Amino acid sequence: MKAGSPVFGNDPNRPIREFNENGAARNDELSTRFSGLIRTRTFGVNGDMLWYRYKGKADVFMAVNSHRQVAGPLHGIVRQKLDSKGDEWKWHGHRVRDYIGFRVHVEFTPRGDFALERVQFGGSEPPVIRPVNSRLAKLLESDTGLAKGLAGVFVSAASDQASGKIGRETAQLLNWVIRHDNLLERPADLGQAAAGFAAYLKQRSDIEKSIPGASWALTLLDGSGEDEPILVRGNHKSPETKLVPRSFLEALAKREAPSRGSGRMALARRMVDPANPFVSRVVVNRIWHHLFGRGIVETVDNLGATGKAPTHPDLLDFLASQLMDRDWSLKDMIRQVVLSSTYRQSSKPNMASAKVDPNNYLLHRMPIRRLQGEVIRDQLLAVSGRIDKRQFGKGPMVHITPFMRNNRSPGGSGPMDGDGRRSIYVEVRRNHLEPMLMAFDKPTPFSTIGKRVVSNSPAQPLIMLNNPFVHEQASIWADALLNSGTSATGELVNLAYQQAFGRDPEPWEAEAAVGFIEAQKKETGNDSLKQPLTDLCHTLFNVKEFVFVN
Repeated sequence: MKAGSPVFGNDPNRPIREFNENGAARNDELSTRFSGLIRTRTFGVNGDMLWYRYKGKADVFMAVNSHRQVAGPLHGIVRQKLDSKGDEWKWHGHRVRDYIGFRVHVEFTPRGDFALERVQFGGSEPPVIRPVNSRLAKLLESDTGLAKGLAGVFVSAASDQASGKIGRETAQLLNWVIRHDNLLERPADLGQAAAGFAAYLKQRSDIEKSIPGASWALTLLDGSGEDEPILVRGNHKSPETKLVPRSFLEALAKREAPSRGSGRMALARRMVDPANPFVSRVVVNRIWHHLFGRGIVETVDNLGATGKAPTHPDLLDFLASQLMDRDWSLKDMIRQVVLSSTYRQSSKPNMASAKVDPNNYLLHRMPIRRLQGEVIRDQLLAVSGRIDKRQFGKGPMVHITPFMRNNRSPGGSGPMDGDGRRSIYVEVRRNHLEPMLMAFDKPTPFSTIGKRVVSNSPAQPLIMLNNPFVHEQASIWADALLNSGTSATGELVNLAYQQAFGRDPEPWEAEAAVGFIEAQKKETGNDSLKQPLTDLCHTLFNVKEFVFVN
């Protein structure tokens, strides 16, 4: 907010709370319902103390070298709390001597009304310098009567404000008038003006109530533009003295430094420019990879000269242009691919085509794909009926078995079935990774993975045979089948196959399943179907068709 700008309050008898004298960053210019933060430019730490002149309440975070997750006992000093406990400006000292030589920026998250006037280094609290008001100085030097002269100064200040000639001196004079309004004569139409302002406040309050509450999410924050040095041999302790101007990749386009900001927005626009096919090719190749199990370019993380050549280059370019022409809609692209005749092919091999394309690079048939570990877990929950399909919200804590527990384990453990929530919502702890998902090649959460490993290891069938979660879901599924209103063994078998595989059993499968249930009943010497049906459900979980898309 510029110097001289008015700050409105909620008192009908004093609609203008103050005028900004020096200019300040504020969160109450429109409404405090619009949440956000105030961020400084990035700067180098060259002093022991950083001072903030502010009023109101705010949480402070100092990001060191753009690292925003620093916290805890070693770096707790980067977090501060501001509270002026009133409407007066205050200085707050932030000890930063531990970060001398580092590049930092400071973020202020308001908690109610908050204004920030100045951020500066200093050994002790900076003095508040109040320059002499030139209008008052001229008045005191003149022969004009003091009372009449003061009235003239205040009237001229008000006129300047009304005509848009705002500035620090005008704000100083008008703030004095606001603080000493008891010395002024009340105008006759004050009540009418107060009533009009009260109506404005009510209308503003009604609008503010319609503003939804903030929804917090991880997002990008654009800061001041920063050029970086080359780190010699990759060592951060040996940077070159010369900075390299930030720009687009030289191999792809002419080097041009962004005109404003960090350059992220300019980079994003260059990446999605219709004249640049690289990004759209990567996107559609990854979509193809996830739908077919192998991308048009098999090396999904490397479409460059050292990656593999595309099997269908014209198709890749066609899909890339389609993605850009249709407003970069991923849903539209997925719909195009899954409705294609290629995607809807059978997985059964064709001997004549197999001689020409033995590795199926040309997609003469649909590849057989194993489901991802998270999908297998979700499918177990879905078939048993235990799945909770609600979206969003806090996820359950990961289930920690005695074998997984170590000296860095948290207290307690989440439920074995994750409260039925889908795998995407279950908490991920890097020191306590879910054994079942890891057996089915879920990537370790340490770096991004464009192409997952798909292995075939002994641990996978052993997990499906012995994991307590799998046994639990088989029991829940058996209960659901028994409560379905079907009592005949053959009908229960048909229903189980329909739920597990989306088809009726072949005659030999139905005969074998019914015989298995009857044999289990005889072995237990009990007429109850619960345990035999649970064993059948567990067996169906272990059929290859349950974890492979054929």
